[in-house]
Amino acid sequence: MSGRDEWVRLWASFPVLEYAIAPDGAPITPAVENMHLLDEWGAGPIASASGEYAAAFVLSVWSTHQPWKCGEFNVVRAFTVWDARQRAAFTDWAIAPFRP
Repeated sequence: MSGRDEWVRLWASFPVLEYAIAPDGAPITPAVENMHLLDEWGAGPIASASGEYAAAFVLSVWSTHQPWKCGEFNVVRAFTVWDARQRAAFTDWAIAPFRP
């Protein structure tokens, strides 16, 4: 599996990101070409704190050098708002981390 495919799978592993919607109201499908939409959603008023941190994490795995609108990922803050399913998605990555 390519790094891009692994990254898309990582995105899809966060249940809260299933609620990510584009400005036109359509669901945002996990895909490399949709990362800018995920960033916009994570930075916007619709995303919950859990969604914001999930988006920031997934995008930071893609690039730590990109100035994402949803901000830098903070694991301590994320774990204070994530439920067990979001924590499990993060932990699965932390056990076998990768970069695309």
